[in-house]
Amino acid sequence: MFLNQGHFLRRKRILVTGASGFIGSHLIQKLDKIGAKVLAFYRSAPPAFMKSRSGEMRRLSFLNFKQLSHVVTKFRPEKIVHLAGFVNLERSFQVAKTCVQVNIEGTLNLLESLKSVPLDVFVYVSTAEVYGSG
Repeated sequence: MFLNQGHFLRRKRILVTGASGFIGSHLIQKLDKIGAKVLAFYRSAPPAFMKSRSGEMRRLSFLNFKQLSHVVTKFRPEKIVHLAGFVNLERSFQVAKTCVQVNIEGTLNLLESLKSVPLDVFVYVSTAEVYGSG
């Protein structure tokens, strides 16, 4: 909705995490059309259409603080849309530990990497998975 008049995002440096997900991939396409400078993080293989876009795509683990901090500090995003997350569809304790590491520790690493970055907006999007199958 607000992206229909997204001229205010033109040439803004925007970091999008979760770029290979449904929302992330569509958001990146829209930001690219607007003319935003996008840095997109993904964990799995990016969709094929992203290979031709003008922004930068990075396969990155939020658990690697050194790499994350280096990339974020270099890009200096003005806005962040944090869509990345690991979902536990198996409902097992081992997968739950991975969810905690990626979703909580990873998000903390992202936030800590932004200490020296003058950021306008940080949008954190969660999932209906937090409510479980009940």
